[in-house]
Amino acid sequence: MPGGDKVRVLIVDDVADTRENVRRLLQFESDIEVVGAARTAQEGIQLTSELDPDVILMDINMPDMDGIAATETIRQRSPLSQVVILSVQGIRTTCGVRCWRAPGTSSPSRPWGTT
Repeated sequence: MPGGDKVRVLIVDDVADTRENVRRLLQFESDIEVVGAARTAQEGIQLTSELDPDVILMDINMPDMDGIAATETIRQRSPLSQVVILSVQGIRTTCGVRCWRAPGTSSPSRPWGTT
């Protein structure tokens, strides 16, 4: 970021412990500021409009809407925000393929559960 600006991050995950653990991990990075956390995809979409984050860390599995559909909505409304979809599912799963094909997403799958 130019001029020492921090990367503004929004965390979207339905599991409170995950939101808090990701926030705790990111607090050690001097160039990252967590600007908000959402517990549903709809809340993530709303907070993206309100907070204008640079990066959204998006859970793929949420009860109200999956992270891929939420990402598509966010990318239409906030095209400059980048979305990283987080999943314990490997890229070879149906969700992984949908995520890989979704425009404007990055999806680093976690190392376990992959083949």
